[in-house]
Amino acid sequence: MKRLGIFIAVFLILLAQSLQGEGLIALKSYAPDARYYFYTGAPSGLDCTENITNGSGVIVSCDIRDAMRVRRSLKSIDGESVTFKGTDIGAVIAYLSARVEYTETVENILIYYCYSPLLSKGVDLSGKKVNMQIAYSNGLVSVGTPLLLGGY
Repeated sequence: MKRLGIFIAVFLILLAQSLQGEGLIALKSYAPDARYYFYTGAPSGLDCTENITNGSGVIVSCDIRDAMRVRRSLKSIDGESVTFKGTDIGAVIAYLSARVEYTETVENILIYYCYSPLLSKGVDLSGKKVNMQIAYSNGLVSVGTPLLLGGY
């Protein structure tokens, strides 16, 4: 029985390490039709992307299935987010092993500020370390790390 417990612990550590390398791309199996966004300093040259210059940088968007390839092509990434249709925020939080630090509602948008050990980076907000923000409104979920940098 002790061996089984050790095996499970090692498996969970390896799973956490592999998901951390994927970031929010880990949501690909949860939301396979999601749109993925990278906030960076330069456009992507890949055909599978759309590039929007917003004055302070570039938002590179792609299908979540192409996100890992796009991530590898970018020189620097300031933040990432994914948007998809859904309603079960609790499932996203559980899927990423996140802890909700606090929530707020702004103009009918429910916003969660969370910390996930599966994600890197983070910022201090109100004395709490946060590395994931989730916004929900009208059946649309946006998840960002370390925060949602675009509109939601």
